[in-house]
Amino acid sequence: MKRNVKAFRELKGGRIVMVTAYDYPTARLAEEAGVDAI
Repeated sequence: MKRNVKAFRELKGGRIVMVTAYDYPTARLAEEAGVDAI
């Protein structure tokens, strides 16, 4: 799910999950897992 700035502002005070993906397969797995920002 893509998030924009507005969506992150609505999470103010909440936790977000971020990850760095250096290749496509890892990014795809992160997306499927529901990571907020890749």
